[in-house]
Amino acid sequence: MHDFVFAIGVFVFTVVGSAVTITLAVMIVKTWVSWYLAFAELRKKHHGKTNPT
Repeated sequence: MHDFVFAIGVFVFTVVGSAVTITLAVMIVKTWVSWYLAFAELRKKHHGKTNPT
């Protein structure tokens, strides 16, 4: 019985851990993408100002 409870605990811990990891990864990627897009937009504007061709 103890082994069964332990197995369920490990399983739940693994599922929760992977869910948290995936959530964090998604948040980090979203943040990185938004920063990258903002930076690209800023560079485009700056480039357009210095070089109006």
